[in-house]
Amino acid sequence: MSIAALTSALGMLKSAVSWLAEHRGPKRTLVAIVEGEFIWLFGIPALLSFKIWSGFTPLNHIAGWAISKESRTNELSISVDSYTVKGWSFLVGDVAPITIFSIFIFNITTGAVD
Repeated sequence: MSIAALTSALGMLKSAVSWLAEHRGPKRTLVAIVEGEFIWLFGIPALLSFKIWSGFTPLNHIAGWAISKESRTNELSISVDSYTVKGWSFLVGDVAPITIFSIFIFNITTGAVD
């Protein structure tokens, strides 16, 4: 089962490595290492979600702009007036939507999206 998972992961990684190497210019080896580390870093929370972070719900944090202030503070288990809540609310409520919208418009205007 481990061999099947590894070969599937390498197969998925190959298309991204090929595209980046052809369109952006760095060597395939460098792209493969960077992408592999990126995927590994994002895989750690998924692994930890089985035990250590079993109560962690990332979708609540991604869609934080739609969640009430009380729900956010209860989910994060911190006080309403802390700098963490204020900073997180600013990033998720203001910076993230503008950034996502900007990327979307950029990709449409440059023809990156068919």
